[in-house]
This record gives sequence, C-alpha cells and structure tokens, in this order.
Amino acid sequence: MSVRAGSPPDPNGTAVDDGWLLKAVYDDATDRTDLCVLDAREVASGPIARVHVTQRIPFGFHANWFAAS
Repeated sequence: MSVRAGSPPDPNGTAVDDGWLLKAVYDDATDRTDLCVLDAREVASGPIARVHVTQRIPFGFHANWFAAS
C-alpha cells in the first residue's frame, strides 16, 4: 500500500519531469514503511533510494514541497 507521492523538482532541471517522486510505501507483512525515491523520468526502473522509516506512516498522510526561495 502507498500514499500520495511528493514531487520535489530538480533545481537545475529544464523539463517538467526533471525531479523526483517521494513515495511512502507500507508493507503489511512487516508492518513497516519505506520512503522510496524515484527518478520522475524513470519511474518504471524502481526506486533509486529507499529509506527505512522506524515507525509506520499512517494512511492518509499528505506532504507538501516548498522551494527554499
């Protein structure tokens, strides 16, 4: 199961899909959540990074991305 993806842009990008997708993915078999980072142009290739979260992220969790400037 997963929740809605965040989509931080690549600050050096020029195309609309230059950036990443951040996706929290819950595995009910292990009762843990991983934060998966996907290249927005290569989603089918799978995660380029995976962060093991120490607590389960609840369903319905939403996040926003704000540029530093």
